[in-house]
Parts: sequence; C-alpha cells; structure tokens
Amino acid sequence: MEKVVPFKPRYGATGSRSAVVEEALRDAFNTPEVKAVINKEPVVWSVGDVVDAIPNSKPKPPIACEHGHILKEGVNAKSQKPYYGYVCAKSLCPAIWAKVTANGHWYFEDTDNV
Repeated sequence: MEKVVPFKPRYGATGSRSAVVEEALRDAFNTPEVKAVINKEPVVWSVGDVVDAIPNSKPKPPIACEHGHILKEGVNAKSQKPYYGYVCAKSLCPAIWAKVTANGHWYFEDTDNV
C-alpha cells in the first residue's frame, strides 16, 4: 500500500496558479503508463543516421522561361548567406530566387508569374 503524502507545492503558494500547474504536471508524470516506460538499453545512433534523417531541402524547380534556366546556388562571399535560384539562360528574364525557412528548407514564394 502506498503512503499518501499531501501535496505541498515547491514553486508557488498554495492555491496559486503556479501551484496548480505544478500539481497537474506532477500527477501527469506519476501515472503507471509513464512509470512503465523505462529504457533498459541506450539508443544507438550515428552521424550517418542523422544525415539520412535530414530531408532533401531542394525545392521543385519553377517553370522555366522560353530561353531555359540555369541553377545558381552557393554562398555569398560578402554576407556569407546561402543563395539558391534560377536565372534565365540568356539573361533576358528576371531571376527566380528561393527563400529559406528557419529550419533550412528552400521554397519558391511565387512561381506563377514566370
């Protein structure tokens, strides 16, 4: 039989919002399901596994202009920022540059106006 210990908040006064949140969190972690999940073996992974888990961040190419397009990608020498986009093969049409999200995925904002 388990001993019932009255709840005494550690981080807030009794009845305060922080004490209620603390009690809810402690109750959530004291369930039998959570206690049953015990990893007996360590998780084994390698750098190769991490590289394989990273999705390909290259977006689908936009529709090419009538002259064709050339992929330009690299890192700007002055600002050290990466760039990725397509330019007209004959330098007549405007370039279409991709934008990068916070997690490193490239996307083309608008490809309908080519």
